[in-house]
Amino acid sequence: MIALLLFAFIQCDKNLIVNYESLLDFTSANQYYSSEIINPKYMGLYGTWKVTGTSGGFGGQGYTPNFSHLVFKPYGIFGIVRNDSMVFIGKIAIVNQTGTKLYIDFNSELKPGNAFFNDKYIQLHNDTLDLISPCCDMFNTHFKKVK
Repeated sequence: MIALLLFAFIQCDKNLIVNYESLLDFTSANQYYSSEIINPKYMGLYGTWKVTGTSGGFGGQGYTPNFSHLVFKPYGIFGIVRNDSMVFIGKIAIVNQTGTKLYIDFNSELKPGNAFFNDKYIQLHNDTLDLISPCCDMFNTHFKKVK
C-alpha cells in the first residue's frame, strides 16, 4: 500500500507543470514596446516552450543547451529558464517579418555566450517551435509547447 502511494506521488510530481510565465510577472507589458510587435499569424509563439533538442554546427550534432525552457510574453518579452529559475530576460527585436516569415534577434542585458542568443528564423507548427539560424554552421534549437 505504501509503495502504491509513493508511486502515485512520484507520478503526480513528474507531471507537474511549472508556470514559468509567472516568473516574468515583474515585467510590465510595455517594458520594451508600447504595443504588440508580432504579426497575428505568430501569436502562437507566446507561452512556455521546453527544449527538446538542438541541431546544426560544423558537425551537425548541435550543442548541449544550458537552459530548459524559453518563455515568450506579449509585447516582445522573452525569458530563459534554468533549474526552475529565470536566468535571462530581454526583448525580441524584429529583424524581418512578413506574412510567411518571422526573423528575430534576442536582446538581453546579459548574453551567456550561448549559441541560442543569435538571431533566428521562427518556424512555428502548432505545438512545436524551431529557432533556425540564418546561415550554415550555426545552431538551431527545437522546442515543444508546455503552456
